[in-house]
Amino acid sequence: MLEVNPAAVRMLGRRSADEMVGKHPSAFSPSLQPNGANSLAMAQHYIVECIAKGSLRFEWMCSSPQDVEIPLEVLLTRIEWSGRQVIQACITDITERKQAERALRESEAKFRALFEGSSQGVVLHDEDKLLEVNPAAVKILGRQSPAEIIGKDPRFMAPPFQPNGERSDAVGTRYIDECMANGSARFDWLASDPQENTSSSRSL
Repeated sequence: MLEVNPAAVRMLGRRSADEMVGKHPSAFSPSLQPNGANSLAMAQHYIVECIAKGSLRFEWMCSSPQDVEIPLEVLLTRIEWSGRQVIQACITDITERKQAERALRESEAKFRALFEGSSQGVVLHDEDKLLEVNPAAVKILGRQSPAEIIGKDPRFMAPPFQPNGERSDAVGTRYIDECMANGSARFDWLASDPQENTSSSRSL
C-alpha cells in the first residue's frame, strides 16, 4: 500500500495510516476468504486481473486488529500516479447489506418450513398463474403432484360458474384485483376436483 485516506483507516479499524502504508493488502484480512481461498493468493490474482483489464469489482473479507470480520465491496482501478501505473482501491463497508441478506435467507428458510409443513393449503400466484403450491394444497385440490397445478390459471381450476351464478373467471379476476389493491381478500370458492369429476367448496 502506497497511500490510504482517513476513511479507509477508520473502516479497517486502524488508528493511523502508518499502520497500513507499506503493507500488502492481504495483511488486513483473515488467512482465508469466505470461499476458502487463501487471501494472499486471491489478492495477487485480483491485482494481476486489474492490471490486465483496467478495473475489477468484487467482495472481500478484511479483519480488524481485534479479528472482527469486515465485509467489503472493492473496486480496483488501474491509474497513473506520479508517473507510474498503480491500483486505486475504493472500498465500501457492506456489513449492513450482509446482515440484511443473512436475515432474508433465514426468513426465507422459516417461510419454506412453514409453507411445506402447514396443514392448510397454501398457493402462491400472480395475476395469471400459480407459482408454487404446498403439499396440503395439492391434496385439497385433488391432484397427485404440484406439477398438475403450477403454471395454471387458478380461475380455470373451477367449474364455469360459482354457486351465486357468476362466471368463475370474472369472480376470480375481481378477487385477485381486490387482493392486489388492498393486500388481502377472503371469500368462498368452488374448485373442481379432477379425481372425482365433481366440484367441491373450498374456502380460500
